[in-house]
Amino acid sequence: MGVGSQKPAVKQGVCLTVTPYFWLLTLGAWRVRAEPNMHIQYLGFQPQARGRDYSYRVIDAKSADREFIFTISHEAFAERHIPFQDGADICYQKLQRALDLETAEQPLARRSMLSDQELDEYREKHRPAKRRA
Repeated sequence: MGVGSQKPAVKQGVCLTVTPYFWLLTLGAWRVRAEPNMHIQYLGFQPQARGRDYSYRVIDAKSADREFIFTISHEAFAERHIPFQDGADICYQKLQRALDLETAEQPLARRSMLSDQELDEYREKHRPAKRRA
């Protein structure tokens, strides 16, 4: 096969092969973290009255699976000039950072709203303002 261990994942008729060396973000795809026994699965988003809810499942060999929901308000998309297609990645990055900082004494909240500061930081890093010539 290829380099590294591979794990086929089947979701809604799509088969994906994931290795620790590659990152995927597709509906139902697995993303492998630095921790080899923990995986983050993007479950999709749901439009709500207040914004979009992005859902993820954390699969950890050491504990029970957990699901997390991150919300980005409609106003945040409009006011922060962040396209809808970036929503899943913004939330994934927040989840990954939070899991890296999580302790037994301070477990990660299952629901979270992204702050204006987090959205601004993402935009500045991934979508810098275009320079005028």
